[in-house]
Amino acid sequence: MTMQEPAVDASVRALHEAGDESVFLVTLFATGETFEANYTLAMAEWLLSAGLRPGHVSTPKEIMPFTGDRIALNRRLRQLWRAIGGEMTRYFLATKVTSCDGNKLISLAIVGEDGREFYGEAIDFEPPFCSDFVNDVALPQLGRYPGLAISPMHLRNDVLRWMCNVSERWHPVLCYYFGEDRRLLEHLLGGIFPKYWKMEDVWEKLDAHEHEAYFVDTGESAHHALHNARANLNAFKPLRHRPKALPWVVPSLADVRLGDDVQAVIFDAFGTLCRIVNPRRPFLRLFKLGEKRDFWPARETVMTRPLGLRAGAAALGLDPRPEVMEALEFDLATELASIELYPEVPDVLAGLHERNLKVAVASNLAKPYAAPLLALLPVGLDVFAWSFEVGYLKPDRRIFHWTCDQLGVPPENALMIGDSLRADYQGARAAGMRAIHLRRQKEQGKER
Repeated sequence: MTMQEPAVDASVRALHEAGDESVFLVTLFATGETFEANYTLAMAEWLLSAGLRPGHVSTPKEIMPFTGDRIALNRRLRQLWRAIGGEMTRYFLATKVTSCDGNKLISLAIVGEDGREFYGEAIDFEPPFCSDFVNDVALPQLGRYPGLAISPMHLRNDVLRWMCNVSERWHPVLCYYFGEDRRLLEHLLGGIFPKYWKMEDVWEKLDAHEHEAYFVDTGESAHHALHNARANLNAFKPLRHRPKALPWVVPSLADVRLGDDVQAVIFDAFGTLCRIVNPRRPFLRLFKLGEKRDFWPARETVMTRPLGLRAGAAALGLDPRPEVMEALEFDLATELASIELYPEVPDVLAGLHERNLKVAVASNLAKPYAAPLLALLPVGLDVFAWSFEVGYLKPDRRIFHWTCDQLGVPPENALMIGDSLRADYQGARAAGMRAIHLRRQKEQGKER
């Protein structure tokens, strides 16, 4: 049999689930060769979707673990995959950082479709400089794999060595879910990156239901980099395989359906209730005036304290020239004047008011952006949890608990709706609330 042929007459004879892996038996009819291995469910799915015919479902006792030359087996299966049309091997990246929105690397994981995995923890971060959320939730997850906490230099070298050990023939693609993950890896590697590795943003190719299901099925924490990377692999589906609808993902607020036991609805603000039509990003430009240009700490400072542009500059130790400050203030005024509600918002809020449900807003934003939104709302709301007043940023569970306390509603009877999967959906779920992820076709006004 010529392995370069575009199709192979083969069959998956048996397949059964074994935790987060599958054991499957592949027989090449042209040669009679039979292979058996532990491989990820994603690989098994691709073999099936590429034209291999499924056989009977087997129990674990019917297939014994492969005990031969695993390297040779992996090579042969990779040849099979390439022969039936596979063009790349994806590796899924996940990181954990010292603040909820990102800053200094704590841990990093890469998990491949071929079963390869990398995981390492940095030792140069200091817990006092981590956010409360990271101290409470993420740091206790460290140290589960002894010997993997190393210096940034050793972590960098280990990542590079691991990536270079992946052959160019496999056409490796590094898949990232959040752009911040990619930025952190590039910063760690100092611009040195194996040239044959490609990058892919898989935000639109991850099945959010399958991502959530990984943590439900395994009982693992969503705040550990290795398990986040495994969940991303578990959730990866080509677009043609994605479900047509998920009950907790909606394209518009008008599509939200409430359960009978929901007593309160909490909305995110920008990207959910309103948008900035003419974004000028004055605060982002202000942050970049700093010598180190550390975006995330500056953002957290401005969004957790009642600061405007000038007060924010002072808090960050910045002293812009008068003409620069005037230009930033002009851009801020232009941006605030362009804020508008999404078309369905007035009817949605009116409907909640008619049902006598409590309604709140919980939003990460700087102080100047609150007043324009308040002026646009057609009805009064019960609670406003602005991060600059509460002192916490989503996904910190304390901002969610504070909001529920002010509403007088237990978290399990409150529904959070927002357009950020990490800050709104995952943060609310971690706080014991219900949540809906809003995915509009076009997102605007995200950086404030």
